[in-house]
Amino acid sequence: MHLMTLCVIPYKKYSLVTTFPDSQFSIPRSPFPNMKRLSILLFVLLALSIFSIENEILAADEKISPERQTELLYLLRHDCGSCHGMMLKGGLGPPLLPKALSTKPKPLLLHTILEGRPGTAMPPWRDFLTSTEVEWLVEQLINGIDDVYEEIPTR
Repeated sequence: MHLMTLCVIPYKKYSLVTTFPDSQFSIPRSPFPNMKRLSILLFVLLALSIFSIENEILAADEKISPERQTELLYLLRHDCGSCHGMMLKGGLGPPLLPKALSTKPKPLLLHTILEGRPGTAMPPWRDFLTSTEVEWLVEQLINGIDDVYEEIPTR
């Protein structure tokens, strides 16, 4: 079955009526024909980047010395605490207590610390912390760092 388009062409005081196969007419297309593909691609890239961060952390053989752990706890209490509250119960940033973090996937937490949150006060810490250190900090937060406040140095 061939579709035809009826076309009326005005010509002087007469009108010409003719038909054309639809294949001669182009249907206007969306200005963004690949938007769905682009959205899927961006989603896949985000998933892969989070997966690669997690794999990078799991593959790291780096051990954190007790001295560095003390420094990281100090950083957590003071640098992170300046926005998330000194007791990590929230402030400018959300709380970092186990109950608040329990609904968040670990790769998201790792990505947030390493890359920051554009458009917010959360800076990226990739230049100051290794992936292994971030993994260790996230574990401390998930396990309840707020319960061991006495162990966190205040200098």
